[in-house]
Amino acid sequence: MTVALLAMVGGANAQKGNVTRAWAKVNAETPDLKGAVNEITPALTNDETKGLAKTWYTAGFIMMKNYESEYKNKALEMKFDADNLYNSIAKEYEYFMKCYEIDILPNEKGKVKPKYADEIRANLLMCRNSFIDAGNYYSKKEDFAAAVKSFETYLSYNDLPVMAPISKKDEPLKKDTTYHSIVFWAGYSSYNLFLKDKDAAMSEKSVKYMSAGLNDGFGYTAEYKLPMYKILDAGLDLKKDTTSRISNLEKAIAEYPNEGDFYKQLLNIYLGRNDIPKAMECLDKSIAINPKDASMYEIKGQLLEIKEDFEGAVANYQKALDVDPNMATSYGNMGRVYYNMAAKEQMKAVDIKDMKKYNEQMAKAKPYFEKAAPCFEKFREVNPDDKDNLKALRTIYYNLNQGAKFDELDKIIGDK
Repeated sequence: MTVALLAMVGGANAQKGNVTRAWAKVNAETPDLKGAVNEITPALTNDETKGLAKTWYTAGFIMMKNYESEYKNKALEMKFDADNLYNSIAKEYEYFMKCYEIDILPNEKGKVKPKYADEIRANLLMCRNSFIDAGNYYSKKEDFAAAVKSFETYLSYNDLPVMAPISKKDEPLKKDTTYHSIVFWAGYSSYNLFLKDKDAAMSEKSVKYMSAGLNDGFGYTAEYKLPMYKILDAGLDLKKDTTSRISNLEKAIAEYPNEGDFYKQLLNIYLGRNDIPKAMECLDKSIAINPKDASMYEIKGQLLEIKEDFEGAVANYQKALDVDPNMATSYGNMGRVYYNMAAKEQMKAVDIKDMKKYNEQMAKAKPYFEKAAPCFEKFREVNPDDKDNLKALRTIYYNLNQGAKFDELDKIIGDK
């Protein structure tokens, strides 16, 4: 029994010795950082030492010195290991925070007497801006997970108890211009990570940061604010939070009335809701901003067609073609309007018994078939195998008594 107890005591003393040796090596005249890391590492998981604030302070201090060594080389434009540099501050933060967690625990008398809090605060403040550098470094590498973590670590400082003012002369950390710019980059990196990995949690995170940035009253410039609105819209769309999307887009439009993309997104929402009046309002504003966007005229034509304003529909399809003569869908849409107008005239003849009047009514369809034919023919040039288009053309040729063209299409359709 005595031998076993001695062995247990020896093991505990050995691990405490590791902490002592690690501290000595990192503070030597010529620091042995690698040796210090080797000494402290087993102490971080040993039951006898992992609960000691000194263990974690030593580990954090070693990482701080490792960071300082790499940073010195970087500052002097010498060769340095960027991954080691930024991994070191991440570990320094982790270890110092663990030390603080233990350091503020009540002692055996129920008193809280932290030993390392002031030093932890000072040491962490010295490296805070390097988390911005780390975020930028990882972003360029497209390691967005590491970028998000780095930016979030920078932001976390403002809420850390260890960062509370030490004396009445000290001021709390402010949410200044730099802080707000990092709110943006944390959200932007989260969104990029979502695009890369399709992780919905990252989209949620981007919504959190962009919402915070847009709603805290800070005066972001358009360089930041425009993408904030757009990323927030994308995140809210993924969440299917249509009410918040509309609110966000309306705010964006109020602030940037000449930004056409916001109208388009709002238009899509109203189209999805079948809210034609609101959709038309968005269309008109979008067209006013960018009259060279053929797709907006085409959509307006489709809405007018639904309202049975056929002349207005045709006029907008023609405007789309004036902007983009190669827009085959507008030819197809215009052809469909004329075709339906012809069919409507023919339907009026169904109940007419008088043959003369019947023929007169049927003849009213001919001008519309004549207008529809070139539209469908243009569409066919781009989409030669579209069966619906070919069938419509065949009917038109039949009604216009164009037998050769009818026979050609009849054979093609029969072969399909």
